[in-house]
Amino acid sequence: MEFYNPSIIEEAKLSLNATINFAKEIFLSNFKKNNNKNLKYAIKRRTTDNLYMKDYKAPSYQDVDLDGIKNTPVAPYIYDFFKIIKEKIPSKNLSNLYRNADSLKIRLCDFKYNNLLVSLCEGVLSHTSGVYNKAKNIIMIEPNRINRSIFHELLHMSSNYRDNDTLYSGFSQSPINDKTRFVVGNNLNEGYTEVLNKRYFQSDDYHESYPLYYSYASAIEKIVGKAKMEELYFTANLPGLVEELAQYSSMEEASSFIRKTDFYDKDNYLANAYSIYSFLVESYSNKLLSENKDINDIETKKEIISFAGELYYKFQIDGTTYKLDRNEILDNIFEKLSNRQFVDRTK
Repeated sequence: MEFYNPSIIEEAKLSLNATINFAKEIFLSNFKKNNNKNLKYAIKRRTTDNLYMKDYKAPSYQDVDLDGIKNTPVAPYIYDFFKIIKEKIPSKNLSNLYRNADSLKIRLCDFKYNNLLVSLCEGVLSHTSGVYNKAKNIIMIEPNRINRSIFHELLHMSSNYRDNDTLYSGFSQSPINDKTRFVVGNNLNEGYTEVLNKRYFQSDDYHESYPLYYSYASAIEKIVGKAKMEELYFTANLPGLVEELAQYSSMEEASSFIRKTDFYDKDNYLANAYSIYSFLVESYSNKLLSENKDINDIETKKEIISFAGELYYKFQIDGTTYKLDRNEILDNIFEKLSNRQFVDRTK
């Protein structure tokens, strides 16, 4: 692991390069939103069976070379990260962390120009203070806000893997060379990274980033289960997540749900949000049915209403505010499920 504190000139170059990369991402994202009919969107299985390393051993201070960050501003956070991860996450889920940690580079970088650019282009204030470069295994972090972003970016590093043509990071997949392909699962990945960040590394008064996607990811975890969700995230297994969700819907519906969370269809943001909300509430209801609960029982309905209440129904995307009618969605789902019996789709 290596830490680098650049000179003023070098920092300016890093900041300029980061801003240029942000500009490219904004342009490409907006281009894809406006031209999505000709672009590919598919969840890809990894070409190599490498979820777990052969002769795997859990990372520890002895296994990972931390000499490069001694006596640096990031050192206390790195030590805390490894200590907590080792205590909380099963070793079988940490192969990506073990693979990436030694070669990780951490750079200080000023993001004020990036944030200004994003704010001007997207119409909303940007407060980026850290970025993980999945392709180069580099974290760039704001010097005065290390504690705000370092754990989030380290979680990205811990769930990052690449094969010949795709970068897998948690619940996202990014094409390495094919510009006609969407980045898949990005919003869900950011949301669940914040779930883990808040759970393991932040105080109670911490206000998470990506609140809409945080609420989606939290809801999915209630359906899939905490242990399974964390395993799938750290092993970068998005197809596995789809299969878990398909137990309470179908493969087609679960795959479509992942696509809609990325909000690439610029003309249908509100319709997508309704679909996402409905999918999550209906999947959770089906989970309760699978536990032999009566959908018409008042306590079961309260449980579903409580689940739905934790999802954001008012949110902002690209500077526009949207609001869903939660009561309408719940009424439709209760009517739809009132006479339904659970069908095990895995058999």
